[in-house]
Amino acid sequence: MRLISWIVTLALAIVAASFAVSNPGSVTLALWPTPFELSAPVYLIVFIPFLLGFVLGGLSSWFAAGRTRGRARQAERSAYAAQREADEAHRDAEATGRELEETRTQLSDLERQSKALTVSGDTGSKAA
Repeated sequence: MRLISWIVTLALAIVAASFAVSNPGSVTLALWPTPFELSAPVYLIVFIPFLLGFVLGGLSSWFAAGRTRGRARQAERSAYAAQREADEAHRDAEATGRELEETRTQLSDLERQSKALTVSGDTGSKAA
């Protein structure tokens, strides 16, 4: 898409340069009913309105898209906050998993100790 844009721009620039070279003559514009007259080359009288329209159209589009850009920034901030929250929850879950493993290890150690005490207690009561 960008390549097509450059090709079209280059073609328009070539046409504009050709027009400017072909029309170097001066034209006088009278702004009736005022006494003002403007003398300028033909290509300037043609290009300035096009340039002005281009700039005003771009500004108009930019201002019209302002609300959309604002929503996009808000969505980006929300996504960033949600990612931070998810990362924090993941860290909490990992910590809880480690605590659970430690608790299981402690429980299994206590069960082994309990069995060892029970077995040694049973042998001691049978001998008595």
